[in-house]
Amino acid sequence: MHATAILERLSRQGVTLSAIPGGKLRAEPRKALTDEARRLIRSHKRGLLAVLAEEARIRGWLRSIGEEDPVTIGEILEKARTDPEARIYYLKWAVEAERPAWWERVLGNTEKSVATLEPEEVAEAVRIGLLPKEIAERDVTVLAFRSSGAQALMMIPADRYDGLEVLKLLGTE
Repeated sequence: MHATAILERLSRQGVTLSAIPGGKLRAEPRKALTDEARRLIRSHKRGLLAVLAEEARIRGWLRSIGEEDPVTIGEILEKARTDPEARIYYLKWAVEAERPAWWERVLGNTEKSVATLEPEEVAEAVRIGLLPKEIAERDVTVLAFRSSGAQALMMIPADRYDGLEVLKLLGTE
């Protein structure tokens, strides 16, 4: 059973599942949980946490565009749970809304571009979850690049970084 189906099933039983710090789940009201529901939650914990994280990103996007109506938010989350294409669409906008302010400055508006991130930009990318926290502790060069419509961050060990080779690989030299 997929995590979204489990969330829907729990919702029909009147149970709301939420992620709490430490990679844990909270079910409310607890008295509404059946033994079967507890088994499902335990066996699909990782998937449930992933779906709830995605839904938190969608909620963040909705806040960023001023959507506060609980009915509309509920409808959008419901659609994201039941329609994979809608989920991808909403997540695309959520990621777009999370993009740091320096992203366009770094990449500009060209079809192909590449730029090295400054330490404070790397720190912000780590803070908002675009890069893993371990990156801040490593000696790496972080590049932002755009090619063929795709945008991404790439990490290269500083001692192995060759800017000309990267440009050749991306076809931007």
